[in-house]
Amino acid sequence: MDLVQWTSIRDNNEFIAIIPDGDLVITLNNSEECQHASGARFLVSSRQLRSVSSYFEDLFTPELSAEICIGDDGRYHHKVLDFSLAAMSLVMNIAHLQTHMVPRNVTLETFISIITCCNDLSVDIELQPYNNIWAPQLNKLVRSYQYGLEGMRWLLFAYLCDDWYMFRTSAVAMMTKSPLEIDFHGLPFLPDTKEKLNEQRSKAIRALLKDTQCLTKRRHMFASLADWSICLTRS
Repeated sequence: MDLVQWTSIRDNNEFIAIIPDGDLVITLNNSEECQHASGARFLVSSRQLRSVSSYFEDLFTPELSAEICIGDDGRYHHKVLDFSLAAMSLVMNIAHLQTHMVPRNVTLETFISIITCCNDLSVDIELQPYNNIWAPQLNKLVRSYQYGLEGMRWLLFAYLCDDWYMFRTSAVAMMTKSPLEIDFHGLPFLPDTKEKLNEQRSKAIRALLKDTQCLTKRRHMFASLADWSICLTRS
């Protein structure tokens, strides 16, 4: 099924109805960066989401009860910030076992957004069967090694696919092109991975500075020797 067509399936109340008789409405309350998806609403089952997500399970505890409200329609309502419409739709469908609604083709941006969505909402779902379909298709695309969001998406993609050759190649490109500490653009890299990459970057910079200092000293030394030779010649 075409992804654009699929994400446009809504009921008469302008919901993206994952579960037609759902009791929870999730609204994308996105910032300017994701404004195109802001206001999209998903009709889902709170019980099903609580069974696969500690994030949603915690929403229904007294400590976080202020994060969720009951609307005039008698349903629970909750807002989430800055999630891709396509990725949110995919995650909700997979979480509700609506596998027939999952497309066989996704973009790299959507693939990474799915991982980000699952990470941020603590959704524990089995993605491997879908990754086995999506990853080979994405591997055929031209990869970007430019420092920035697209390059970071490819770096994370390599990490998720255990493609360590691609990961090392991308990581070296990111480390050499980043002016300061590496900006991971909010993507869900593990903290120790980010720490190690920045640590390796710092080591590489220190080694480069050390080599530069050695070259500078040698240059000065040779310049001094040259001046000394000229003096001897003149005398």
